[in-house]
Parts: sequence; C-alpha cells; structure tokens
Amino acid sequence: MRIDRNTLVENMHTVQKRNLLSFTELEDGVPQFCIELETGTGKTCVYTKTIFELHRKYGFTRFIIIVPSVAI
Repeated sequence: MRIDRNTLVENMHTVQKRNLLSFTELEDGVPQFCIELETGTGKTCVYTKTIFELHRKYGFTRFIIIVPSVAI
C-alpha cells in the first residue's frame, strides 16, 4: 500500500494543526520533518520504529537523521 503525496501532506497538516504547530511546506516536492527533543527522551527508539513502519506500510526507503555533535 502506498500513500499519495497529497494524502501525506493532508495528514501531516492535520496533525500539525491539532498540535498548534506551523505547517511544514514541501521542499522540492518532498515533505521535511524536524523533531527536537532533549537527551534521554527515547528519540532513537521512536525513529527506528517509525522507519520500519513507514517502510513496511508505504515502501519508504530513504531517511536522514541528523544529531548534534554535542548533547543539548
């Protein structure tokens, strides 16, 4: 099952609106996400589970995770 780009953006904006966040725009037609949390909050576990689920359900194959070189 694949999700089309419009549905993905609509879902993303629905979640952002519900959480009173500014809308993420598409950059070069690709959705961009930025998740910022403090050290020790379980980001690695969430990223890994999310990556596997997005691959299983929608076939996504590319992910970029950037971490600071110094803990926040």
